[in-house]
Amino acid sequence: MIIKDIEYPELLIEAIKNDKLVIFCGAGISMSEPTNLPSFYQLSEKIAELTNKEKRNDESDEQYLGRVENLGHDVHSKVCDILSATQTQPNTNHEALIDFFKKDIRIVTTNYDSMLESALEKKGRKARIYSYPALPYGDKFNGIVHLHGEVANPQDIVLTDSDFGKSYMYHGNVTTFLRTLFESEYTVLFIGYSYNDIVMKYFTRSLPDLSGKKRYIFTSKDQASNYIPLGLTPIIHEKNNYKQIYDSLLRIANLVTRDYNSWSLRIKDISEEVPNKINDEFDFEIKEILNNIHYSDKFFSKIKSRDWAEYLFNKEYFDEIFSSNKIDDFGIQRIEWLSREIIINETDLFLKFCCDKDFILSKKLQIEIATIICNKNTKIEKIEKLINLIDFNNLDFMLVGRLLDVCYTNRPKLDFVANEIYSKSLSFVLNKNTIISTDIIGIDFKFENYIMEELWNKYKLFKNKYYINILNNISNQLYNLKRYKIIGFYVEEFEFASFYPRTEEYISNLEQFLIIFKELLLGMDDNNKEYWYKTYISSDIPILLRSSLLILRHMSNITGKEKLNLLKSNNIKILDISLKEELFWLYADIFPSLNSNDKEIFLDEIMNEEKLDENYTNKTYFYQKYNLLIWLQRFDENNQDIINKINSIKERYDYFKPLENPEKSIGPLTLRWGDAQLPYTETEIVNNLEKIIDELLSYEGDGFERAERITLIRKLEKICSENENFREKLIELLIKENEIDTDLWRGIIMSLEKSNLSEQKLIYTFNRVFFNPIFDIYNLEISQAIFSILDTRKSISDNLVDFFYEKINLLWKYSSNTEEKSLDYMTRALNSSKGNLALSLIKLIDISVKNSGEKYLEDRFKDFLEQMLNEEGYNDSSVVILGNASFFYSIDSDWCEKFILDKYRSNDDEILKMAWSGFVYQSFLYTEFALVFESIYHEAIKNINIFDENIRKKIFKGYMSLIFNFSENPMEDYIPNIFRDSMTEEILYLFYSELSLYIDNLDKFGKEEIFYKWIKAFLDRRSEGYPISASNQEKNLIIRFLVKFTEITIDFDNILSKFYKEFFVEQSTLWFFTYYIEITKDNADIINKIMILVTDQMINNTQDLIINTTKVYLKDIFKKVTKFGVNTDKFEKNLEFMNVN
Repeated sequence: MIIKDIEYPELLIEAIKNDKLVIFCGAGISMSEPTNLPSFYQLSEKIAELTNKEKRNDESDEQYLGRVENLGHDVHSKVCDILSATQTQPNTNHEALIDFFKKDIRIVTTNYDSMLESALEKKGRKARIYSYPALPYGDKFNGIVHLHGEVANPQDIVLTDSDFGKSYMYHGNVTTFLRTLFESEYTVLFIGYSYNDIVMKYFTRSLPDLSGKKRYIFTSKDQASNYIPLGLTPIIHEKNNYKQIYDSLLRIANLVTRDYNSWSLRIKDISEEVPNKINDEFDFEIKEILNNIHYSDKFFSKIKSRDWAEYLFNKEYFDEIFSSNKIDDFGIQRIEWLSREIIINETDLFLKFCCDKDFILSKKLQIEIATIICNKNTKIEKIEKLINLIDFNNLDFMLVGRLLDVCYTNRPKLDFVANEIYSKSLSFVLNKNTIISTDIIGIDFKFENYIMEELWNKYKLFKNKYYINILNNISNQLYNLKRYKIIGFYVEEFEFASFYPRTEEYISNLEQFLIIFKELLLGMDDNNKEYWYKTYISSDIPILLRSSLLILRHMSNITGKEKLNLLKSNNIKILDISLKEELFWLYADIFPSLNSNDKEIFLDEIMNEEKLDENYTNKTYFYQKYNLLIWLQRFDENNQDIINKINSIKERYDYFKPLENPEKSIGPLTLRWGDAQLPYTETEIVNNLEKIIDELLSYEGDGFERAERITLIRKLEKICSENENFREKLIELLIKENEIDTDLWRGIIMSLEKSNLSEQKLIYTFNRVFFNPIFDIYNLEISQAIFSILDTRKSISDNLVDFFYEKINLLWKYSSNTEEKSLDYMTRALNSSKGNLALSLIKLIDISVKNSGEKYLEDRFKDFLEQMLNEEGYNDSSVVILGNASFFYSIDSDWCEKFILDKYRSNDDEILKMAWSGFVYQSFLYTEFALVFESIYHEAIKNINIFDENIRKKIFKGYMSLIFNFSENPMEDYIPNIFRDSMTEEILYLFYSELSLYIDNLDKFGKEEIFYKWIKAFLDRRSEGYPISASNQEKNLIIRFLVKFTEITIDFDNILSKFYKEFFVEQSTLWFFTYYIEITKDNADIINKIMILVTDQMINNTQDLIINTTKVYLKDIFKKVTKFGVNTDKFEKNLEFMNVN
């Protein structure tokens, strides 16, 4: 930036702006009037006059002074006397340097005079003064540093060669100060030095490198090259024009270090200017304004002209919005201004901008243009130009709908555009997050089903001229999906998609898409229909092939026989299941129109058609033929040939029953998997068990045409649970036929859970199914049945306890863990025989204790539990047993300490995960147990990150419960365990969330008690960074948390002041305050103080755009607070600056 004809480097400007500049002052600043002090050379000349000791030609000034000192002259005192003459006073240079620093003064001077201090006093300012040899650390100081001493202490000034040698040696005071300063974050600027000054030689010895970065010096052009080898970057001024230096410094300080009130006034002035007289200062101001979200908000609210648009565009301030990059809050401001002032008012200029940027517009800008077009006042001439700038893929459904309305109003001019808009609304993309399996990928439609329907209702008001364009776009998308099929993936939705959707209340996105697809197909003119079916009847993309069959059905200029021949010539099988619905409806139209001979031929072809592939059994394929014949009969009821062929199939498969909707596809979208029915009713199974037992044993179903086998097992389970005689009969038949490995046993076993049997009958029935290999094969089902019986039965005798103990013991030998490792530990336990046996054993122990009335753990139970726990490797039963720690402690604390709680102290992460995964679901904290378990909880919190997210949250909530209900000193015992270096944002948020929930349930006195018990100390410690420093996110959470205490008397000013420094208010925090606070007379003053803090931080530290909604809330808060008579001057001033008015 050029100020007063002096060019300032960017790094130097940034240092001034960020208060990171140190100015070094040499003798030159004190030589101007009225100070008129001598240079170092002139001082040595005056000493020569006073001592009558001449200089030698080969000695420097400091060497000369040293020699005179050695001859007995007190040169230190004589120099100080010269510099402290009573008439000496500061000049404008000194005052300018003091004025330059708006905040902390950082000046280092090698001068001995006290003119800077005099100027400081004259300006009414204060600063700390340092003088050699008592120098500060160079990397953290503010004030004035007399690097070579000052006149008040003659004996300490650095004057002679001996003085320079001592102070500038490697570990000397001056060298230490300079090295720490030059290596710090500060930038250094030298003023008042010349190349020949003796101190420059000593300074350069202290520079850590000679790059010139962060070290600058004012000099005239003729001396500039001398400083580069010294590691200094020259800043050129007019020779001997020192006023230019100080004027430019003051100007740049005023430019760079304005407060927000000064900026507000300057923005008002700038906005009234025409930006045609461009200079560096002006450019700098605009840059500063546009780099601050609040300044730029005010700026854009005031500027209006075309000149400003051209200026900002040429200075590249619109580059972000004319790109494909994501738009930040600054970009939003620029777009809103263009929308308000330029896009409509200066359309041609805006189009020129677009052209210059190769018509690359950000998504946000395109949306804004679409919004403008939808404005009723926008003329068609402008719409036609602007609408071509939009990629319609970027629009939400509301804008798409509004644009279609605009196009309809301006039809037929915008008919083609409407086609483009609507076509994009039917797009879909692969959703990588919905991978169904390793070879199936889901898709996402651009819009939901109800939106697709609404948009279609709008678009079908247009003529059908461009339907073919939309359909071709769909076809292109489908061909793109084919690429994924080639590499081993396919989109399942389109594999079974149907143009004949189910008549149900809910329609899926895909079904709605297909409805529209179908209406587009049928809405085309005949020429386009013919083109479509001819193009896609041989397609290898199923949905396109089906679309051609749909069209073929509605082609009235082709006979039924010709249509059948077309199918044959394209190798389409009569019973191609993948095309079932389209073929069945096509046959429904074709068959009645055929002559008798052709009908007979077609029916014979049905009966003689071979299976499509070997995956179909004869029975399944004949069932398909059977249902096609039933379907054709609906359209030709008296056709005897159809009746004969149906009967011939029934003779072979007498249990065949027609499907309710035989035309429906077997795909999951039209006939849901598992919706199919069993071929026999419940009554038929009960009454004909002996007759159909072989069919039950061998029954198979695909879930579509016939119910799956699992449906049969569940049906048997239900019958057995309701009919003891049937269950007994089924058991007898299976044993008699030696059918031991059939899964019909599963239905029998699971029925025991739901049977309300007497104890004697239960034992009898259990013994009937409890034999090997049944309890080996169905170990999980039997163990689940036992637990369910024990958990739901109202009373269980000791005899039944003994019975099931024996069964559990035997089952344990054949039990296993869950093989599915992706599940959490507790889910794995609940789905394994080992886990269910452990649950059953614990249930037996609980029942036994209740029956006896004594809290005692029998030895047999101890032995069995220890056997389970001691099994090597991972064990689902351990999750259950360890998780019931609180239960076992209540009945045998010593055993629990030794065998269970000891596991919680393990160094093995796997054991800890197992134990805690069970604990959070099965144990609870009662007083006696909590006191023992407290230390275990401390260790778990320290290692909280080893657990999965869900378990982490549950463990932490339990820990917070301990804090609230049991801890006497949370600050010492609990907080250090939570606030550790490894603490995550999740735990931080959870801590304040749980804390807030607990305090919400307290009355005023409860809140006051907990605040003074430990919350106050906690907040004090967090502000001090104990035990770890508070992150910006936490400071936001704390500010929100403080609202909980607005109704009690605490020193809010003191608390809030501790969180002022380096605090960035998040937008969510501002929203929180504006949305959740209930302002009353009792809390209005405190709310006002909090909002002053919040708005101060938004102004000073936050670069987020304050959205209009938040502004409305802020105004509302301000009005409510003001209503209660609180002094809101500061709050109001902040809102005014933030453009909230």
